[in-house]
Amino acid sequence: MFDTLYKTLFEHSRDGIALMDLETNFIETNPAYSQITGYSREELKQTSCVAMSVEEDIPKAQAALEELLKTGEYPQLIKRCYHKDGHQITVDISLVLMPDKQTILATTKDITQQQSLIEKLAWQNTHDPLTHLLNREALKTKFTQLSTPSDTHTHLLCLLDLDHFGQINQLYDEETGDEILKQVANRLLHLTQDQDHIARLGGDEFLLLLTHIPKNAIDSTLQRIHHAFKSPFTLPNQDKVVLTLSTGIACPQQQDDFDALLRQAEKALYQAKNLGRDQFIIFDHTLEEKQRQRQQIKQEVRIAIQDNQFELYYQPKVNMETGDIIGYEALIRWHHPEKGFMPPLSFLPYIEGTSIMIDLGNWVIHQALQQLTEWNQAGHDWHISINIAANHLEDPEFLPTLKQSLDQYPLVKHKQLEVEILESTSIDNIEYIQQLIHQLHKIGIRVSLDDFGTGYSSLSYLKNLPIDTLKIDQSFVRDMLIDAADLDLVKAISLIGQTFNCQVLAEGVETLEHGAYLIQQKCHLAQGYGIAKPMPAKDIPQWADTFKHNSAWKLAVQHAWKFNDLPLIMAQADHANWIAKLLRYLSDPTQHTLSKAEISDHTQCRFGKWYYGRGKTDYGHLPTFQKIEPLHTQVHQVGNQLLTALNKQDPIHLPQLKTELLELKEQILATLEQLQIEVLNAN
Repeated sequence: MFDTLYKTLFEHSRDGIALMDLETNFIETNPAYSQITGYSREELKQTSCVAMSVEEDIPKAQAALEELLKTGEYPQLIKRCYHKDGHQITVDISLVLMPDKQTILATTKDITQQQSLIEKLAWQNTHDPLTHLLNREALKTKFTQLSTPSDTHTHLLCLLDLDHFGQINQLYDEETGDEILKQVANRLLHLTQDQDHIARLGGDEFLLLLTHIPKNAIDSTLQRIHHAFKSPFTLPNQDKVVLTLSTGIACPQQQDDFDALLRQAEKALYQAKNLGRDQFIIFDHTLEEKQRQRQQIKQEVRIAIQDNQFELYYQPKVNMETGDIIGYEALIRWHHPEKGFMPPLSFLPYIEGTSIMIDLGNWVIHQALQQLTEWNQAGHDWHISINIAANHLEDPEFLPTLKQSLDQYPLVKHKQLEVEILESTSIDNIEYIQQLIHQLHKIGIRVSLDDFGTGYSSLSYLKNLPIDTLKIDQSFVRDMLIDAADLDLVKAISLIGQTFNCQVLAEGVETLEHGAYLIQQKCHLAQGYGIAKPMPAKDIPQWADTFKHNSAWKLAVQHAWKFNDLPLIMAQADHANWIAKLLRYLSDPTQHTLSKAEISDHTQCRFGKWYYGRGKTDYGHLPTFQKIEPLHTQVHQVGNQLLTALNKQDPIHLPQLKTELLELKEQILATLEQLQIEVLNAN
């Protein structure tokens, strides 16, 4: 009976199983092994496991074999092999020496796709996907490897910003703007001949690290860079445009680190902008107004903690698969007695890394526990996640103080509190944090890694820290429906989360379409403006009572979207975005982000291009699709009438036309939703 069972397991296992001799010659293999390698059972018996390895990995395989013969097992050997058709595959092999000491049992998994995604994520973590230049953190690493400046030579950290670049996107479109940014990157590469010392920070900001520049040649070097931008750039429509530069420069002193230099370059850039643009300014150490401002804000925050001027807002987190509310992220707000309502970015950067941040963190912990107590008394079993700064986590008193706080609120179950670590924040003592997380787990506290994908050390954090939840940064989620690189990154992070046995939560879910696609990627947890904005605690009960599981998400759970249908999901967002831009322009004529053709010609807006292109090809035979055309044509007619009324200063007809436009919008969105349901059901 047992022989029959083992034979069945051997033959039907999805993992490749092989018996080998002590020189890794194959004795017997199962069908899965042939499927992984492409070789038949008979062909495998003519070769060995080591011989199939890629040449560079043969020493690794031989070392694993030696260790196996010493200890009797080698639990994980990851190596590359050649498939029969010649391409390389990556396999994860577990080796066990059988009791006869003459036979080796090898269990093999094909992890080629997983390894490829991990490598792609590693590249994404160090490069800008648009220009392929380094990102900020990668350039920071390059800087740390530089030698100390000499008496005659120095290094320059140059922060470059394109003057009036926003007009390119307004006059043309985002694709044109992206093409210009690529040309800027190529021009900088041509100037420096060193890709390792150029980074794109985002938007139209670039960072240039010039090394070993003679001190008597600083001005001429910077003038040469600015002069190179006097030549026009060529747009896709062959128009020519000249873009000038504003540049802030910092020169490292003996003790300056990268972050300090970048702050200096930012101050100098700000001054260059204020002085009229198209120039470079070298940071002057006497300009320390920001430092005085920092000291003032630090003092005000101390007083604010004592006077209880802060308040926690809560942003809901939901399970899109089930429609359940799983909890809330606590986000701090400041009710300043003179300046009014202040968001976090207006004060948190000024206290980062200080003891004040620890005091504020402890205040947040107490407020969150008090709120959980009130919710528990009302019968709500929700959790609250709180953001804890790196220096607070590394404080030896963090854990004892947290335990004392928990003791003060006995009605709170420890699992209801979650600590969020910001992934883009530098953690100096990774081993200490690793032990701290183990201690948090022992008392029932969960830990999440926030803004995953934005920092330089994502994979190393996951490798070393026992994280419970990965939070995909909202910048990737928000643009994933229109940016292929962000889409690939969201896919990769979802797979990485599964690989490391972590929950994955997506931030920045702004539309139903975002949620539906995330569900397809097995990412069911989400938060974002498409679900709810952060709100005061008093508003939570009413919101929770009215929250409903969205029907589109139910469909996404029940049915699998085909990737080719993704533009259909995007169509709703494109149409709504066109309406929003037009209404914004009517309210404020300076907000002109639609071209004349996009308004006058119903085939030239993003929605129209989809409808008369890919949409008609894929769905033109469906009656529901055909209902959209007259509605969309009428939308553009009303849009042109609105512009005419605005130009003639005809306020009487404007409200009526706006109402008609919004009614048409809702009809199109409803028809698109009906079309989506038909396509989903057809899949």
